[in-house]
Amino acid sequence: MPAGLDFDQIIALEPALGHGRKRFAGAIHDTSDGTGDPQQFALGLAAVCRRLGATFHLGTSVTRIITSDGPIHADAVVLVAGSASPLLTRTIGHHIPVYPAKGYPLTATIKDPDRAPRIGGIDERSLVTAGHRPDAVLADGRNRHR
Repeated sequence: MPAGLDFDQIIALEPALGHGRKRFAGAIHDTSDGTGDPQQFALGLAAVCRRLGATFHLGTSVTRIITSDGPIHADAVVLVAGSASPLLTRTIGHHIPVYPAKGYPLTATIKDPDRAPRIGGIDERSLVTAGHRPDAVLADGRNRHR
């Protein structure tokens, strides 16, 4: 359940924010949300899918579920084409709401772990997100225009 936090509660939860020059008026902490490493997730998911019998056709062109390696006969197909996905689903009469957005990612090596953030967050107004790995701080700013 999201909880409203005052400045002292924010710093108790995330001490790294206390090193800034400005004080926060407040924040909302939602324990049901989280951050993760999408590459690690995708690799782990692929490994599980392979164990369950899935096959992957990477680096192939897809045209109406016919790849450059030949037709694929399957009970289900997972389309992972990023912002090109709507172009492919349009050929079979489906519209999916995927819109490309330019992002500005940053990965910064942690030099002082005691000053590094431990939890992720988002500024809903600016769409800037922050996350972490054991060795790095991750930040991303998104262009909100489609």
